[in-house]
Amino acid sequence: MNTNLKVVLFIFVVVGFYVGFASSIPQIESRPPAETKLNADMSPEALAQAGQQIVTGDKGGCLTCHGLGQPGPRAPDLQGVGARAATRVAGQTVEGYLRNAILNPCAYLVEGYDCLMAGMGLDRRLSPAEQKAVIAFLQSLGGQITVRLTAVDLAAPSGRGASGGPEFIGATGPDLFTEAGCVACHTLQAVGAAGQVGPDLSGLGARLTPDTIRLSILDPNAFIAENCPTGPCISPSLMPPNFGERFTARQLETLVNFLASLGGPTSGTPAVAQARTPPLAVTVAISSPTTVSQPTQAPSTAPVDRSTTVLAADAPSARAETRPSLSPTPSFYLFIGVVVAVPTLTILLGTGLAFAMMTFSRLKAQGYK
Repeated sequence: MNTNLKVVLFIFVVVGFYVGFASSIPQIESRPPAETKLNADMSPEALAQAGQQIVTGDKGGCLTCHGLGQPGPRAPDLQGVGARAATRVAGQTVEGYLRNAILNPCAYLVEGYDCLMAGMGLDRRLSPAEQKAVIAFLQSLGGQITVRLTAVDLAAPSGRGASGGPEFIGATGPDLFTEAGCVACHTLQAVGAAGQVGPDLSGLGARLTPDTIRLSILDPNAFIAENCPTGPCISPSLMPPNFGERFTARQLETLVNFLASLGGPTSGTPAVAQARTPPLAVTVAISSPTTVSQPTQAPSTAPVDRSTTVLAADAPSARAETRPSLSPTPSFYLFIGVVVAVPTLTILLGTGLAFAMMTFSRLKAQGYK
């Protein structure tokens, strides 16, 4: 085989190897919920179908706790709710009851269940038209669909988070922890939370690194705790999987740094990740959040290490680009440098070698020795 052709093939093999290796690296991505198209001309059945997409998808996240055809892990079965709603509150229509149950869920509790739904913030996450679509779907489960969309519903201002804006307004870790409904499921002494669903997060910074905490929020099933207050933690996790979409990049980093500061080192040195010792692995699991009484204990004042934090603007476009990323660390930059530098140097050296070989062949053909 011609020497020049061998050199070219060698270059392609090396470049192909590095491209394939880079493509095999797992990516952490949190996709925004699919948009549901609504209009005033929709039939009741089409409106209910749109509501079903919201209920069963990440937009509503209802099946995180509810069941459909069987009791859910933390909330009642929704099958037949269209018929049951007619008899729940005397003098109240099915549509009125379902609307109140969505916007003020703690007002109507099914016996044997706790109020874990208020923190889902459906009044913030769903527009008035989307709320009606959900009501239509719930009415269709054993009842008659009476709700209708109007031009007023479609033109009504959306709540926070329903039109792409930030869902949460908290500026501190304790505020975000409470507003996101984490207090419904987790115990955290720093904010006076006493949830009994997920693992105790008090002193979390002594057990997990900031990167591990962040990964557990973006991917709830990355680390499953062994023990929860009421027994073994449920796998897959009950934590809603869409917090990467609901938090802005700045809010996510604020919450991560707050949790990492709880019981962790004060010098900025990362704590040892508990995920590296499997028997004690803990996830930041947030299952069907809700709100509780005001904190009875002051937030932690432990110093927060921001040396490896990259904050992005709170604009939706910036959130979509930066939310899935982990905070860059020196080892991260070293890895990127190696991945970029090695193939680049290989190409340059290979190209130089090919040029030298071609020049040598040309000179040899001309009679030079």
